[in-house]
Amino acid sequence: MLFEGLTFFLFFFSNRKLVKFGSFAFCFGIGPCIDFWGYVFGFLEGQGGFAFRMGCLLLGSLLIVLSFAYYIPLNYGLQSLDMYSVSIASLLKKQYGVGLTITYCTLILLAALLGVRPGVVTFVATFAYGAAIDGVRKLFKW
Repeated sequence: MLFEGLTFFLFFFSNRKLVKFGSFAFCFGIGPCIDFWGYVFGFLEGQGGFAFRMGCLLLGSLLIVLSFAYYIPLNYGLQSLDMYSVSIASLLKKQYGVGLTITYCTLILLAALLGVRPGVVTFVATFAYGAAIDGVRKLFKW
């Protein structure tokens, strides 16, 4: 919530066009929502074999890619990481996916400096989500 809140206010005062009601909802509602669903599906943690875990990874990744590709162009406001991603992509005159990859790489580096070891899904998200979201956005023809 601290990171989300700081990002919300940073962009609220520096690049307000990215901040709308959806930004507020994401920044201050996503943590409790994740906690809730983590509790609901917590029984799955550590369950199943490799195929089951890979299936969960693929299904979760597909849902994330589809939802991001759909919600970003609606222009209801961005969540914190998307504010950074869109800003970086705009600065570099690249697509959203490039900005997302740079944002994720930066966060991995910062986490590593704090002693956090990234997991497999972190690398999948970092190097696959941006391009996948850009590809799916073309399907929605926004």
